[in-house]
Amino acid sequence: MRIAGELGWAADDCVRLREAALLHDIGKTGVPDAVLFKPGRLDGEEYAAITRHVELGVQIAGEVLDEEQATWVRRHHERVDGHGYPRAVAGPGPSEGSMILAGADAWDAMTAPRVYRDPLTPAQALAEVRAQAGTQFAPHVVAVMERLHAEGAPEMRGRRSTHRS
Repeated sequence: MRIAGELGWAADDCVRLREAALLHDIGKTGVPDAVLFKPGRLDGEEYAAITRHVELGVQIAGEVLDEEQATWVRRHHERVDGHGYPRAVAGPGPSEGSMILAGADAWDAMTAPRVYRDPLTPAQALAEVRAQAGTQFAPHVVAVMERLHAEGAPEMRGRRSTHRS
C-alpha cells in the first residue's frame, strides 16, 4: 500500500491493492509442501508446479477480487523485460498494480528466512532490487523502494515469513 500511495494512487485503490496482495499467493495451497519447502534448487517439474500457483490463485481469489485486482495477481510474477511467468508478457507487460506487487513480494521473499537460505539484510535486498531495475522490476517502483528504505520505513525492514515466493 505504501508504494502505491507514494506513487499517487487514491486511497481506495491502495486498499484494493492490499486486498490483492493478501491473496496473491493463495494458489500455493495447490503446490505440494515438498516443493514449497524444498531446501535445494527446484528441478524443471517442480518449477512448473510453482508457476502454476498464479493461475490457481486467480481462480480462487477471483471469487472475491474484481477483474483489475485479479489481473494484478495474475501478473505479479511477470517482468518488465517480458521474461516472467506464467505468460512471459512482452510489450506493455504488467500493469502498475502487478509491478508494485512484484517489488513488494520480492522484497518479502528476499528478507524472510527460507528453508534453503538465510534472509538477506535490507541493504542486500535493496542492492538486488536495484540490480534488477528495468529487467525484473519497474524502475519507478524501485525508486520508491529506495526512498522508503532511505527514510527507514518499517515496510522496508526484514520479514519473518517462511513461505516460498
